[in-house]
Amino acid sequence: MKQTLKWNSNSTVIKDALARFEKENFVQRLWDKDTTLWSQEAEEQKTIDNRLGWMRVPGMLAADNARLKALAARAKDQGVAHVVLLGMGGSSLFADVCRETFGSLNLGIPMSVLDTTDATQIESVRNLAAADKTWIVVSSKSGTTAESLALLQHFWGWFEKAGLTAGEHCIAVTDSGTPLEALANEKQFQEVFVLDQALGSDVGGRFAALTYFGLVPAVLQGLDIDKLLASALKLYDQCGAGQPLAQNTAAELAAYTIALGQSGRNKLSLLCAPAIASFGTWGEQLVAESTGKKGQGIVPVVGETLHAIDQYGNDRAFIEMQITSAIDTKVREQAEKLVAAGHPVLSIEWTDRYELGAEVAKWSLATAWMGALLGYNPFDEPNVWETKNKTNAFLADFAEKGKVDEGQAVLVEKDVAVYVDNSDVEVTQANDLKSVLTAFLRQAKAGDYLGLLNFLPRTSAIDESVISIGNRLGNQLRVAPTVEFGPRYLHSTGQLHKGGPNTGLFVVLTGSADNDLDIPGQPYDFNVLKFAQALGDCQALRDNSRRLLRLHLTGRMESTVQKLRQTLDEVIKELDTAKA
Repeated sequence: MKQTLKWNSNSTVIKDALARFEKENFVQRLWDKDTTLWSQEAEEQKTIDNRLGWMRVPGMLAADNARLKALAARAKDQGVAHVVLLGMGGSSLFADVCRETFGSLNLGIPMSVLDTTDATQIESVRNLAAADKTWIVVSSKSGTTAESLALLQHFWGWFEKAGLTAGEHCIAVTDSGTPLEALANEKQFQEVFVLDQALGSDVGGRFAALTYFGLVPAVLQGLDIDKLLASALKLYDQCGAGQPLAQNTAAELAAYTIALGQSGRNKLSLLCAPAIASFGTWGEQLVAESTGKKGQGIVPVVGETLHAIDQYGNDRAFIEMQITSAIDTKVREQAEKLVAAGHPVLSIEWTDRYELGAEVAKWSLATAWMGALLGYNPFDEPNVWETKNKTNAFLADFAEKGKVDEGQAVLVEKDVAVYVDNSDVEVTQANDLKSVLTAFLRQAKAGDYLGLLNFLPRTSAIDESVISIGNRLGNQLRVAPTVEFGPRYLHSTGQLHKGGPNTGLFVVLTGSADNDLDIPGQPYDFNVLKFAQALGDCQALRDNSRRLLRLHLTGRMESTVQKLRQTLDEVIKELDTAKA
C-alpha cells in the first residue's frame, strides 16, 4: 500500500497536528489503551475502555479461524446458493464492501445484504434463490436491533412456509448474553457466533469489521480470510508503538482529516476507483458517526460524480483511492486537477483487493486518533437513540390508532405533498412546488452540505434517479452532496446529521408503496416501520434545529421521481439566474 500527500499549498496545519502526536504520545497511549487520550471523566473512561478490543481481536482470529473456514465448507457441501445478511450499520456495511469488492471474482456464495425495511427490496432479495438453498445471517451486537429482528421474523416465516426447519438455515452473530443469542440457541440455529470478552464484546459496532461481524460474511463469500487478516496485522505493525511516525499512515490520515477540518475543510470527499468504491460507505459511517457530535465533525462525501474543478468549494479535502495495478484514469486526472487548483489530496493505492484489511485497520486507528485530536470520545453515538425513541413513539401510536400521524402538509401538488417546519415562513407561504423548493434551496451557502435522505421504495431506477438528483443539486448549489438511504443511514451518518455542525440542508423523500409485507408478531408491516423511521428522524432533526423539508411522493413512483427531477432542474435554472 502506498499513501502520498499531494498538496501544492502550505501543509503546516497537518505537520502541527502530527507534532501533537509526538508531543502527547498519541501512538503509545492508544496501544496502551490509555482512556485519558479521549476523556478525563472517570465514567466516560469506563465506557471507552469497553470499546477498544478491535485492536486485539484480528490477531486472535488470525491464529484460530478454523471454525469460520468450516462454516464455509459446510455451506458448500449443503449446496447453499444464496446467503442473505440481515444487519444494520456496522453489522452490515463491511459485508457489503466485501460483496462489491470481491463479488465479481465469484470466489464463494453470492450474498445479498439487507440493511433496510423496504418491502420492495426485501421481496427482490428473497426471491433470488429458493428457500431450501438460502441461508440467512442475522447480525446484531445488541441482539435487539429492530430492523434485523423484523427481517429475521419475516425470513423465518418464509422458511416454515416452504416446509423447512427454519433454524437450519439461520446463523446468528451477536454479543454474549444478548436476546439474539438466547433466541438462536432456543430455536437451534445452525451456528451461533458469539463475541465474548475475549473475541470482541468490547468492540463497538462500527469498529467490528475484523471480528466475526465482518469475517462470517467474508468467509461465506469465499474470501481468503488469512490473507485479509494478515493485511490488517501488517498495517497494525507499521503503525505500532515504537515505529517511526513517518511510516504511520493512520496517524497521517487522522492529522490530514482533522487539521484540515478544523481549518475549514471539513467535507472529506472520497474519489474512489470503481473497483473499490464501496469502501466509501464503510469509511463514511466510521468517520461520520465517530466525529459528528458536540457540534463538530467531518462530513464524508462518497459517490459524488466528477465535475468541474471550480464547482468545489474551499471546504473540501480529498482522498483518492486506487488499486495500483488498475489505475482509473478519470479519477487520477481529477485528483491531479484538484491539486493544481490548490486543493489538498491524500492519495492511497492498494496493491490488490486484499489490502481492504489494511485499509480497515488504518481507518480504525485513524478514527480513534481523530477523536483525540478533537478532544472527545469517538466511540459513542449520543444522538442515534433520538431517532429510535421517536420511531418507537410513532409505532406505538400506530398500534393504538391504526395509522401514523404525519402532520399536515403545507402544500399538495399532483403526486407530491410538502411537509416543513412551520417556523420556515418563506417556505410555508410558497404557493407551488417549484416555489417551495426554490425558497428552501436558496438557504444553501458556502460551507453547507446537502443531505438527500431517501426512504422511497428501493429499485435500481429510483435509486439512480435519487443519486442523480443529489449530485446535480450539490453541483449547482456548490455545496457537498450526500445521498443517504433510509433506514441504513440512521445507524451511521444519522449521528452526524443531528450531533455534528449545523450546516446540513436536509431533503427527506418518503413515498407510498404498493406492496405490503407483514412482520409476523407485529401490528405493523415493513412499510409502516420504514415510514415511522423516516418520521422519527424528521422529528429528531427538527428537535436539533436542522433545516428540513420532507417531500412525500405518491402515484407511479418512478414517474413521480422523474417529475420531481424535472421540477428541480427548473429550480436550479432559476437559482442560477438569481445568482447572475
